[in-house]
Amino acid sequence: MDQQGQQVNQEIVVEREKPEISEHDWNELFKKGKFKKEDMDMMVMDFLVNKEFALAAESFHKESGCPLGIEDISLVETQKIVKDLIFHRQLDEAINLLNEKLCPIFLEKRPDIHFRLEQQKMIELCRREEFEAALAFSREFIKWDKNVDLKKECRRTLLLMMFGNDTDCPVSQLLLVRRYYDIEMDLVEEMIKFQGRETGNLIERAMKNVKWEQAKLGLYVKFPNFNMEGGYPSPLPHRRAGL
Repeated sequence: MDQQGQQVNQEIVVEREKPEISEHDWNELFKKGKFKKEDMDMMVMDFLVNKEFALAAESFHKESGCPLGIEDISLVETQKIVKDLIFHRQLDEAINLLNEKLCPIFLEKRPDIHFRLEQQKMIELCRREEFEAALAFSREFIKWDKNVDLKKECRRTLLLMMFGNDTDCPVSQLLLVRRYYDIEMDLVEEMIKFQGRETGNLIERAMKNVKWEQAKLGLYVKFPNFNMEGGYPSPLPHRRAGL
């Protein structure tokens, strides 16, 4: 038998020798786990804030006494409004709201985000073939040509004034609708960082840790994997078929 065959047989033996924890024993282990109410409240609050449920977060704060974890909860509502404005392509309104709620320094210190918002405004004018308005705005938009990092993208955007909504033009990638989603996600991430908070939420991070620990444990023992959707342990694979 060659060396590769021996290795495969060894792996099979190792797999067979893994101890197995029954579903009953696994569930009993779960029952012994204890969670502090304060910790659970904190995870719920963190989820509500990061998912932009501002009113629900305030209500939960009043009922449970759990801290909001954010100095100004109104900024959560601002995030929702900004996302909605970008979705509806109201870019001037989004910029004005950011300057009003977060102060002008927010965009000043994030020229890439500011540029992308104004870039989309220019793209929309060209997409709608409002070339007179695009020409008027180009006098302000051309200022980005002075930025070494943004010069190339600025000039590519101005090319749209020659092609409008022509998807066969050399810069047709600028017309992709998914750009709005990318801007929205990046902008919200910067808004969260500006508030001194972490992106993501505690529940999502906890679930990632569960998956990681489960994968490590699976190297040494057979056990019912945790069902990430239902929240309960799943049967062992060979038990699902009634074997």
